[in-house]
Amino acid sequence: MACTETFADLALPRLMEWRGKGSHHPGAGPCMALINSETVETFENLEDKCRHHLHFHFFLSDCYAVVDLWRLMSDSTFYKELFGAQVRSLPMDWPGGTQPGAAQVALWHYRKCKAGHGMYIGVYFNAIAEDAVGYELGMCLPSMSTHWHLAREQLVRWWLAFQMGTLHPELEIDAGSLKIAELAHRSEVPVDWAIIGLGRSGTSSLAAWLDTHPQLELFRDKTDSFNEGAFHYLFRRTNLEHLVRRDSLSQNPAKTGRRKRRILAGFKEPHLLQQERGRLILAEMQHVKLLVIVKNWADWLKSHVLFAGATNCFPRTLAELPDDSEVTSCGFSFESGHVVPKMQDLESKGVAVYQMKLVHLDTLMEEGEAALQRIAAFLGARAGAANRSFQERAAAVPLPQQGNVSTNEAAFWKEWCELPQDMALKLERRREAATAGLAEILLRSLEPVPASLLRPEPLKDYACKRALDRKAR
Repeated sequence: MACTETFADLALPRLMEWRGKGSHHPGAGPCMALINSETVETFENLEDKCRHHLHFHFFLSDCYAVVDLWRLMSDSTFYKELFGAQVRSLPMDWPGGTQPGAAQVALWHYRKCKAGHGMYIGVYFNAIAEDAVGYELGMCLPSMSTHWHLAREQLVRWWLAFQMGTLHPELEIDAGSLKIAELAHRSEVPVDWAIIGLGRSGTSSLAAWLDTHPQLELFRDKTDSFNEGAFHYLFRRTNLEHLVRRDSLSQNPAKTGRRKRRILAGFKEPHLLQQERGRLILAEMQHVKLLVIVKNWADWLKSHVLFAGATNCFPRTLAELPDDSEVTSCGFSFESGHVVPKMQDLESKGVAVYQMKLVHLDTLMEEGEAALQRIAAFLGARAGAANRSFQERAAAVPLPQQGNVSTNEAAFWKEWCELPQDMALKLERRREAATAGLAEILLRSLEPVPASLLRPEPLKDYACKRALDRKAR
């Protein structure tokens, strides 16, 4: 009754406007009323009604549930159409946009709901049956408030029961299993940049260095030594989700400056470049700058093998693998080191060329702070904004090897050095395939091409030098 007394004269005309016009936007209502009276009181009364009409969610904090319920019932056809999309369980081999499917339906429902100024909700529950059946469905509801509250959860429960009772009357919902969350699209993730690969090429060190810049902040799990875990592993854990929980996007940069310059937040997830689904996720995040780092191919190969502890996959075994071998027992595929086709695939999915930058570890090692300043400028950090600690660390500290440093490195290079010529040539062809086009992408990224790409040393000679160096150490 208190709510009705407060807004009935305003809410009912608005509801009639919505139904009559087939629109989901508030009409002008009392703001269009003509002032025919000469009294000040009438003018003030109309002005007050108009303010209520335009902003009445500021005045009705105790009546959100009533307002939302009235809006839902006044336009139930619209909200019924946006019920029941599957919002999770995307197959890993989903081709991505070639045919309509669960993801397209969920995104269509979400976008139409947001265009209608609604809130898109994910409801997860089990059915009471001999064989436990889980449901993960989406629904659109009116939203007069940006904050979650108990009244909205009650509305979700009621609308779920109403819709499921109509569509599947034979199904009984396990109320204790019900989980509710507001959903968001990945394009709304509040980040500006990402290090997306290449794994085992210095991504952890690059991320740590950039995090020391006063205008850049790395989102990560503080317990993760590889500087990953952004948003509680949002992009790894939610590979199977069409939409993500909005509360997963709640992190804000912690760095502040005297002039309150905007902090550019980023994350590191090097697996995203490798998978088709990961590249689709990146393409959805159209405002994010993407960083890819590569290093000398032979060192990359060594890092993969020794990090996995796969001593049975030393150079002789690698050279004997057939060319069509996608995944080996060594825990990786040669194709995973092919950066150029993956960056080209991102372009084909709509990622602009200026959003991506390829850098080479050799350049970072040689130029230090100058190279990092160039990367920071690409990410949007203001020129000259780096503080003394950033400059000193970049100039004085070489990129460390993060993770496990294997004692088998000397043996790895020794075996490669002693390979027969025919096996050594097979690995040379592997390198040629992996590095084709890298120089062009580096130049396009306004990065120098290191000597290891311009004048590549024969791999067997390189391995022999590394074996001698490790033996000397």
